[in-house]
Amino acid sequence: MAINSLGAPAPAPVSVVTPAPQQSAPGQAAQNRALSQAVRTVNTSLTPQNQQLTLSLDPVTKIAVAKVVDPVSGQVLSQVPSEDVLRLAAYLEAQASEEQAAQQAAQETLG
Repeated sequence: MAINSLGAPAPAPVSVVTPAPQQSAPGQAAQNRALSQAVRTVNTSLTPQNQQLTLSLDPVTKIAVAKVVDPVSGQVLSQVPSEDVLRLAAYLEAQASEEQAAQQAAQETLG
């Protein structure tokens, strides 16, 4: 799903691309429309300040990320969660996966 600003055209527009939903639940389309409308509303209020809200999924952690971006320069003005938090989440996920793999290998060796 792509969500773009409806404000004045910018020289280098920033758009948000999130993966298409895997589910085909009837409520999913309504949720997508509601999210798109909410982003358009926020972007309309941010246009005078030359800012744009973008929503995406972090490709590594699959955590939703909200950014306020300058649409002209592409500079990220604010981000939630921060890059540090995303890196920490990725690290913790990798550690948990390694631990799980080690436990499974130990069980296979003993079993």
